[in-house]
Amino acid sequence: MLIDKSGLRPLRYISYDKCNRVIVSDIVERWQSETNTFHLPFGEMTITLDDVRVLLGIPITEKHVVTKCKDRTEVIAMTSWLLGMKKQCMEDELKRNPG
Repeated sequence: MLIDKSGLRPLRYISYDKCNRVIVSDIVERWQSETNTFHLPFGEMTITLDDVRVLLGIPITEKHVVTKCKDRTEVIAMTSWLLGMKKQCMEDELKRNPG
């Protein structure tokens, strides 16, 4: 299975539906893409790959997954399958945050 080979299986167990959207929105607003940092009231913060490894439980290796999708529908289908998320939830989130 593709997700097993990628090492991303722990992402399937993260409950996106139960996250606090207000906090996520606030953090996203503080992201500075030019410097890859968050500007928070107490100062700047950078998230490293090691932070991602610890918080999400996914391994940081040289392996990566590359795939080509024909259109947005295929991207939604593949991502929802890999993360175990309902397609409608993903479509709704993309409408709220087209990013």
